[in-house]
Amino acid sequence: MFSIRNYSVSTEGTHAQVDFVDTYPTFMTLEVWVEAHNMLGKMESERITQDANSFVKTNPPSDIKVISEKYFPTSPLMNWTQPIDKSYGRLKYEIRFCTIGSPNWTYVPKGDIAMDIQSFRLQSLQPYTEYITQVRCQLGQWSDWSGTTMKTEEDRPTSKPDVWRTIAEVDGKNERRVQFISKDPVFANGRIITFDIKIQEQKNDNLQWDTILVNGSESSDGQRVITVLKDMLLADLRPVRLCVTANNSVGTSPMASLFISAKGHGKRL
Repeated sequence: MFSIRNYSVSTEGTHAQVDFVDTYPTFMTLEVWVEAHNMLGKMESERITQDANSFVKTNPPSDIKVISEKYFPTSPLMNWTQPIDKSYGRLKYEIRFCTIGSPNWTYVPKGDIAMDIQSFRLQSLQPYTEYITQVRCQLGQWSDWSGTTMKTEEDRPTSKPDVWRTIAEVDGKNERRVQFISKDPVFANGRIITFDIKIQEQKNDNLQWDTILVNGSESSDGQRVITVLKDMLLADLRPVRLCVTANNSVGTSPMASLFISAKGHGKRL
């Protein structure tokens, strides 16, 4: 037994959407065509006969939540609610994410996303970074995107702080005024709260270390913070090596070092 239902939609464009307010003929074959009307008459399109679900564009997934976990700072868990019950058909999903302000999206490989899921663990995100995450689904046609914003947890710094020095001669004395300066690591992976500074010099073949803790801060505009680590007077004939590590709430960065020779020539190691 065949039945025909007419749906009237007004549009000035080349596409339209039909909302089914009653029962949709799932798992059946539909024949669909379009009749266009104006004052001069009407014209009928080619008729398409396909499985009913192939015409469906569902609502996007809802209730998007992304959980950033302390022990998985680069792999937050994304959850959502399906727009239709599984009894109507199996949904495919597509997931993408990007840092806030970036026009470049990273798409999760479709082969990594199973059907009929309501959660997915993202991979390889940057710690302590704000992201936009989005998901859409497909029964017949792809739904619109839906998503949310989130910030990943901190992780240990994975790059060295950038260390340099300024040297000024002191009039009438055989010494120099040295200022040691550091910039937060490129991959700070969190808020730098302290620097560990060790100044090493050689006296009677014994190594002596001085450890100084320096409070760090966080730039409001996203720029790497510059910190003055130490001012000191250094004798012209006294060579020293400065060793610096940066710390956030999770851990310590690799060590950077800077050598000041007795002749006043410095080099970064």
